[in-house]
Amino acid sequence: MATDQSSPQDNLPLTRADLTVALKDLLKEVAELIQPLQNQLTEIKLSLEKTNKTAESALSMGAALQIQVQDIQNEDKRTNLRLAHLETMAAQSNLNFRGIPESEREGGDLKQLLMNWLSEELNLEELNMGEGHVLNILKAYRRGAAKSAARTFPRDIVATFSDLHTRNMILVGARRKGFINYQNSQILVLPDLPSEVLQARKLLKNVTSALQQQNISYKWINLITLQVTIQGKIYRASDEEAGHIILQALEAMAQRDPAKAPVKRRHPFNGTPSPVLAVPVKK
Repeated sequence: MATDQSSPQDNLPLTRADLTVALKDLLKEVAELIQPLQNQLTEIKLSLEKTNKTAESALSMGAALQIQVQDIQNEDKRTNLRLAHLETMAAQSNLNFRGIPESEREGGDLKQLLMNWLSEELNLEELNMGEGHVLNILKAYRRGAAKSAARTFPRDIVATFSDLHTRNMILVGARRKGFINYQNSQILVLPDLPSEVLQARKLLKNVTSALQQQNISYKWINLITLQVTIQGKIYRASDEEAGHIILQALEAMAQRDPAKAPVKRRHPFNGTPSPVLAVPVKK
């Protein structure tokens, strides 16, 4: 028969001191288990803080780079405009004639062809050319590659006049007539401008078309800035947003005076009417 070998002391109730010691031992064991987790959490927190600092630094660098890129783009734009201005100065005695039919026999006769034709079409005496002044073109050539089946319209002719005054008077005379004729074709006479300037002005094509339809004079300043006076107020535009303000001013003027509403104009090449002006208004 088994006998109980436990001592009488083992059956004694636990005292407060015993419970305190046991609880301390338990807390020590739990602390030893938790400590590695706390260390891992501390490492994760430090890693996150480092990542946040790296991200903030990257964002700051990105913002700085974005500003640098914008500055470079702005400087590139200014440089292109300066180059365009220099090209314009170099070509200030040039005019562009658009719509003159091409001929295989024209060859080097373009200068004489233009001088004879302009003398017939424009009244040079009324253009303040100056007493005894003789119309003289130094050179004339077709712009672009030779005629091809893919081309719908004839290439432009670029003509260099002997002096700026003659060039300006020819341009004034052509603008007074609107279109001048050559062999039953309506010809446009335009300043010879760099492609960068033409591209910038193209953004305001709807504005200049609206002004032309209402017979309102305008001019270009700094090559790409449109300036116009509407009912005594001067407007300037070099982008579409500023151009929209001019269109709003035109619409307001038309509403006050319906007689100034735009009319249809015909295209000089295909004879089809241009669209009637529709001025958008932001609501």
